[in-house]
Amino acid sequence: MPLPRFHKLSEEKQSELLDAAAQELAEKGLDGASIAAVVERAGASRSAVYYYFEDKDDLFRTVLQQRMRDAMALVGEPSENELRED
Repeated sequence: MPLPRFHKLSEEKQSELLDAAAQELAEKGLDGASIAAVVERAGASRSAVYYYFEDKDDLFRTVLQQRMRDAMALVGEPSENELRED
């Protein structure tokens, strides 16, 4: 989870950083992705990333959680019938 101060950023700045990290993650995977590439894409500084996130894993975990929330918002909650196994 991002450090509490991340939530004090404007939604625009949060999105810029998370979108840059998502692009890097999609292109290179977790092992190949780098903070340096994320900050270049986002126009941020390396120290800013570590100001808002504990480490690279924390940043990418936050990206995945946000993307999952976005996806769930699009498809909605499953109904009782969808949850039941036949």
